[in-house]
Amino acid sequence: MRTHRKLSNDLERNGPQYVELYMKGINQPNNENHHIWNNNGTWWIHYVVYDTATAVRVRRSLKTKNLRQARKKRDSFFKTIKAKNTL
Repeated sequence: MRTHRKLSNDLERNGPQYVELYMKGINQPNNENHHIWNNNGTWWIHYVVYDTATAVRVRRSLKTKNLRQARKKRDSFFKTIKAKNTL
């Protein structure tokens, strides 16, 4: 089983391509909640980490019940990944 740290490292390594896909998805009309969902009142983020031959779906709690705050946390998460992968 892959650890969360390993998945985060994979996302950071493959981040630029994924963040571009994310940005395309988030900028679609009527798609403000791309990559987040409400599970019993708490907002979660979900994304896929692509490795060389596999893809792993990752879900993690954003630890908030506020939709606006969840969107900010999601955006911050992807911006951090993008910043780590730019020259």
